[in-house]
Amino acid sequence: MLDYIIGGTAVGISFLYILNNYYINIMATTNIGSCKNRCGWMLLKTYAVGKRKCLGFTSRFTCKLRKRKLFDNILFIKDGNRLENIRTKENTNLIKQIINKKDYDLVLFRTPSKHGSVDYDIIRLDDAHVDNILKLPDDDEYTCEYKESKCTIISPVLQIEHNPITHKSIELKMIDDKAYADTDVEVDADETKENDKSDLESKREVYELLIEEDNYFIVGNKIFDEPFVRWLLREQHNKILKPSEEYNIYYFDGNINQFKIDNNEFITVHSDLIENGVVENVSDITETQSEGARSDDENHKREAEKANSWSYFSW
Repeated sequence: MLDYIIGGTAVGISFLYILNNYYINIMATTNIGSCKNRCGWMLLKTYAVGKRKCLGFTSRFTCKLRKRKLFDNILFIKDGNRLENIRTKENTNLIKQIINKKDYDLVLFRTPSKHGSVDYDIIRLDDAHVDNILKLPDDDEYTCEYKESKCTIISPVLQIEHNPITHKSIELKMIDDKAYADTDVEVDADETKENDKSDLESKREVYELLIEEDNYFIVGNKIFDEPFVRWLLREQHNKILKPSEEYNIYYFDGNINQFKIDNNEFITVHSDLIENGVVENVSDITETQSEGARSDDENHKREAEKANSWSYFSW
């Protein structure tokens, strides 16, 4: 029996490894939103399902082999960096001091999950949660009541596109199929095109966002906004997201339908659904009516995009 378990685990991990490399290679060399090949999408969905099942099996298997020592704690994060990781037990006064400094853009409460395959249930603390902490007596321990969502997201991938045109500092002129710069250096036109093409491909960055070890799908959580994404990239890939870098996140829902959000959007987790939202910059709002009209236009645009979604196939 043990031989079958070991063999099955090895086959599953090998299958996942092959699909993972294929999947990430496609993401790195292709504009994901323009990929409409049926075979390609079916393979990507196979990867997502295979990864979900393999990770579920291996996590249940490994949790039997290791004894977890997890405690309730609060993470204070700024620009993707962990500022503090404080255990809630007997540290309420210290947590209050950090809150009063207001030197953070993301606060996460982590509590050991009831599920054996997951380490922590992660609750994003908003202003109301923070106010409740400040009202606690110093000798009380902070606890948070929460409800798990029935929804999930599978295999989120973040893609950063860089425009190579902004990196060009020399203007070339075409004379007799030759490209000439002000330096009088002669460059073959075909070679210039190939260099531009390779430059375009090299400016695409792809990062897989790993969300399987912890449970982020808590009712009321706001995830995948910019502070949250900065933290994931720094924690998982040691990637510092620059303010000028724009990105798209592609993901599957629980029914293996595909969706996309950009750096101006986020996801709100509800009990039975996941809702996309748009980040509002209050300083950019000059008139209520004009902002409302702009929001209506954005809603119509998103509805049109859904109607013409490139997620053509679902299981």
